[in-house]
Formats: sequence, structure tokens, C-alpha cells
Amino acid sequence: MNLNTDDLITLHTNINRQVGKEIFPSGLRAYGEKSILKSIQKLIEDDKLVIKKDVENSLNYFTVSQLRELLKNNNLPISGTKPKLIQRVKENFGSIQNIELPSYYDATDEGIFLIRDTKYLMHFITSWDHISYKQAFYIAEHYIDNTCEDKILAIYDYKLSKKDNNNDLMAIYRALWVLLQS
Repeated sequence: MNLNTDDLITLHTNINRQVGKEIFPSGLRAYGEKSILKSIQKLIEDDKLVIKKDVENSLNYFTVSQLRELLKNNNLPISGTKPKLIQRVKENFGSIQNIELPSYYDATDEGIFLIRDTKYLMHFITSWDHISYKQAFYIAEHYIDNTCEDKILAIYDYKLSKKDNNNDLMAIYRALWVLLQS
């Protein structure tokens, strides 16, 4: 299956998110947006993403109020911080009634590799320099060596090398990237 750049961005932005609370790259809730859900389905079918539900991680998606309500309904103490409440639920999980664990998206090993390999894309989501994440991906896939340590800088270098003798602008981009990293 061919994943496109929008699918990759969906992977980056929705990893470890609760199912049903998907977000756009901007961080805004997607509220069942079909394009996001379609990308998530492609990622699942391509073995980059899975849906999980387990005591160890799912309890983190509960709010403090929800945890206290759950504990109260099962006649258990409701005081403490969120980590303490989660621990109390874990310790008593076998005897707790009416608990529905939330599902969440988790990356497979292939998904983790893909996230690491394309982490540079997130820089170009809100890029102010007229290089879109789609352009950046195309440049990285076709013109940048896979062993390159800083794909963002390499993409800037490639893009600027295609402009007419603009060494001053290239120096500015490099300086700005160094500032952004610090």
C-alpha cells in the first residue's frame, strides 16, 4: 500500500492518541474527519499503526474526575494525585466493576522506524519559508541521501541551490536553522 505525505503526518500527530480524539497537524481535534480516519485506516492496513487497549497505558487517558468516580463506585479511596489514582485502579483492577478501558493508537516497529525517518516533515507543517511538507518529502525522497543526519538543512540547501546565486539567503536559512535547534 502506498502511504502519502498526509498519511505520514497523520501518523506523527496521532500516535499515542485516544481513539475518537484524533487531531489535525495543527493540533485541533478532528472530530471524525473522514480524511484523518481514512489515513489511520491505511496506516493500520500497512502495519504502521495498531489500536491497543491495555490496563498499563489506557488508564492514562482517564481524567482525574473519571478515576475518582470509578474508585468511588467501587468503594475505594478517591484521594491522591492522578498517578496514585491510576496505581490504585491497577492494584484493584480484578475487583473493579463497570470499567471500559479507552483504546489508543500505537506505532508498530515499522511505524516507529517511519516516524524516525520522516520526523523532518513536522518542521515543514508550520514552515514560514514557502517549502511545504509535501515538497520537503519529495526532495528528501528523490534528492537527499538516506544517511543524511539533518534532512531539514539538506532540504533547505537543495531548495536554495535551485535558486539563482542566492548564497546570502542560504546563509540566512542555515543561521535560522541553527537558532531553531538551540
